[in-house]
Amino acid sequence: MTSIRGVVVPLITPFKPDLSLDLDALGELTHWIIERGVDLLFPMGGSGEFRTLSIEERLDLIDCVVESAAGRVPVYPNIGADTVEQTLQLSRRAEKAGADGVGIVYPEAFVSSPDQINRFYRRIDSEINLPFLLYDPAGALEPSDARDLAGQTRHFKAMKYRTTDGERMGRMARALSGDIALLSGVETVFLQDLSIGAVGCVGGGANFYPSWLTELQRRFETGDIAGARKLQYSINAALEIVERIPWPLGGKIVLRELGLPVEPVTRVEHPRPDQADVDAVRQFAGRLR
Repeated sequence: MTSIRGVVVPLITPFKPDLSLDLDALGELTHWIIERGVDLLFPMGGSGEFRTLSIEERLDLIDCVVESAAGRVPVYPNIGADTVEQTLQLSRRAEKAGADGVGIVYPEAFVSSPDQINRFYRRIDSEINLPFLLYDPAGALEPSDARDLAGQTRHFKAMKYRTTDGERMGRMARALSGDIALLSGVETVFLQDLSIGAVGCVGGGANFYPSWLTELQRRFETGDIAGARKLQYSINAALEIVERIPWPLGGKIVLRELGLPVEPVTRVEHPRPDQADVDAVRQFAGRLR
């Protein structure tokens, strides 16, 4: 298995103006991101609006990203769904398509307690043949829960951990002891998380400034802390602008301004953004060109 580390991109899902899935744009976006030196693709995460996609659309999306990546970087599509049966259906498609692994966001609608989460992942683990990246979006798992799960499963290899609490991240890193690849789930504290045991980052900004994240990690690992800190400040300032518009619409506007065929439309309902905020995001994108 390819070691999981570095910049993991939770791919944005492009839609056409009528809100149908735009696989051609997704293929082009996949090529563009890979060319910028990322380490792993994580389609259909939160940035990919997976909760708005039908199972049939998700099956097509798996095929598209794996084919477009063509083995250049690992692909771990998120297969978390509303039921165990749907999750396993997506797992079989990912394996058939040639995915390197899968990401699994547990279904918060019926899985919430640490014990339920543990049972859910053990059930999936017993029926899949691919390594999986665990994503706990609600932060329900304590470090001891994650450690127990690691000892009870065969395919649990990485975890996206979403917290800005450095103490909590440190306890998770200590609990996993390097056996499970721990990935920062909040890019605004990426440098902090690297310093206490994370080996990479899963962040929506990787869709349009992946080189900032890869360079931050490189500088940290080579001891250039001042350079890494400067990049962290740039990332935080950028997100303050982009997140003036609800995510992932803000990210889609940036990609459009960068010349990608990504329509600035989303299936996630939100208020119409102010024109001043749209202009600010476009100006930021202009600085990325």
